[in-house]
Amino acid sequence: MTDYLHHIPGRIRVRTASLRQNPARAAELKAALERRPGVRSVEWRPLTGSLLILYDAAAADSAALLALLPTTRALPAAPTAHRHSQLGDAVAKAVITFAVKTAVEHSLTALASALL
Repeated sequence: MTDYLHHIPGRIRVRTASLRQNPARAAELKAALERRPGVRSVEWRPLTGSLLILYDAAAADSAALLALLPTTRALPAAPTAHRHSQLGDAVAKAVITFAVKTAVEHSLTALASALL
């Protein structure tokens, strides 16, 4: 079983148990992927069974690349994007809260100075 871990255009990282400590199988998949038009490089990590596929998004189709891997199970991309979105929202909220608080404090200080 191959688990899809991460994909952005031009970069796919997958992990599969069949590649863990299996250089013969990894070399076979690596060669098959590298023969595909648009694939720039394929890196194998023996301890994790991970492959990093770098490709030209204009010249290669990510679905076709994943189809070369045995029984690829795609994990939904939305939760990752949603987590990043939540983090961005939290940072934006903190920055806005700080800016508003600072502006109010400065306004109150300026008002107090003007009245005294």
